[in-house]
Amino acid sequence: MSETYNLGMNAKLYYSATSGTALASLTEMTAVKNVTVNLDAAEADVTTRGNSGFRANAKTLKECGIDFDYQYTSDDSILTDLRNAWLNDTQIELAALTDDQGTGGAEGPKGTFDVVSISRNEDLEEAITHSISCKLYSWGEWVQVAT
Repeated sequence: MSETYNLGMNAKLYYSATSGTALASLTEMTAVKNVTVNLDAAEADVTTRGNSGFRANAKTLKECGIDFDYQYTSDDSILTDLRNAWLNDTQIELAALTDDQGTGGAEGPKGTFDVVSISRNEDLEEAITHSISCKLYSWGEWVQVAT
């Protein structure tokens, strides 16, 4: 039996320093190592006495976050844009797709994000990286590239 799967190394993270930029105009972030897309929702307790002793919950507000490791180079304009967004409280546009934006079947969230955390990692035997955490400011869309 043959299985199909996508490798993480084929996934793509795209960005623009300008919020609201169209997907086709976003730039691929090639110095990214590990990316985690977090899709969560808050919950409201809607338990009643008539629920046979079981707690009942209802999904409320949704959250979207994108965390990634970015390899440092001193002349990297993308890292400069990310740092400036954090320093100046401005937003960036991100799209985290399962494949290239031109590949049929690629999918993932796209929206306007705040850079909420930048941590510099200086491991003794590794390249310097930055761990960057972004939280959704304004939802764009769930991209689904037609096959």
